[in-house]
Amino acid sequence: MRFADPNLLPLLLLVPVVIGLLLWRARPRAIAFPSSGELRQLRPSLAVRLHRAMPWLRGVVLGLAVLALARPEWGVETTTVRREGV
Repeated sequence: MRFADPNLLPLLLLVPVVIGLLLWRARPRAIAFPSSGELRQLRPSLAVRLHRAMPWLRGVVLGLAVLALARPEWGVETTTVRREGV
């Protein structure tokens, strides 16, 4: 496999930096509630459960976007097609 624009591949080095910034920004904040015992009994929603995975998913999407911008190419075979017109 080769890339049409291999100059864009160094952008992949920024992906761990972006993931680190997203994880740092998404760190949990402490909130004081008068009776947090009742809140612990509640089941977390799907959005809350996926909240931890979002920085990682964004990093994967960013990495795949950089690879797509580098335009991977497969195959080096050239074929000649001969046709006759009407």
